[in-house]
Parts: sequence; structure tokens; C-alpha cells
Amino acid sequence: MKPAIWVVIPSAGKGRRFGSSTPKQYLTLIDKTVLEHTLQRFLVRDDIAGIILAVNKEDFFSYITNLPEKIMLVEGGEDRAASVFNALSFLESHAAESHDLVAVHDAARPCIRQSSLNQLF
Repeated sequence: MKPAIWVVIPSAGKGRRFGSSTPKQYLTLIDKTVLEHTLQRFLVRDDIAGIILAVNKEDFFSYITNLPEKIMLVEGGEDRAASVFNALSFLESHAAESHDLVAVHDAARPCIRQSSLNQLF
């Protein structure tokens, strides 16, 4: 049996080091937010079982209800590690512990190439 691939995208960051009042994942890049561009890189793939998006409960993105079925929201934590932990805790009831794979990708990194994901997966 081929393992399922899950992607965790921590997106609860405030972008303090970036120096903007808007977290960088919510800044507009061309026609969409940086986060939307990042998500699109993974949504086009048939080999991904699901995307767990860890968001700050106060961010506008946490209120969107018409997300693609593949995206599941969890509450992010105080830092990246806590957000990843929350996402992995959520995955305990979805992923097969013995063989499924989990990749973690930063919300503010939309330029990942499909060829890189092919090599990784």
C-alpha cells in the first residue's frame, strides 16, 4: 500500500521580523495572497491526501468556510513548533501512523517548484 502524503502549512505567524503590520502570508503577490499561492502549489497535486493549515484564530483566513475539501484548518500556536504540533495532533485521527508521510512547508514560501516536490515525495 502506498503511503498517503499530508502537508502541514504553519500560517499563524505574525511576521514581526518582517516589519509589516500584516503578516507576510497575507500580503498580496500579483493577484492573490502569498498563502493562496503557496496552497495552490499543493492543491494541484493528486498525490497529496490533505493539507492541514494552522492559522491564528484571529486571522481573517480562519473564517473562510468555502475552502477546497483537501484543506483542513487547525488553530495555530504561539510559535511555529506549536502550530506544527497542533497540526500533527489533528492528523493523529486522519493519517495512518505506520506509513503515511507528512511534509511541513512554510506559508510564506510560494515559490516551491513542482519538480522539487516530485523529488521529495
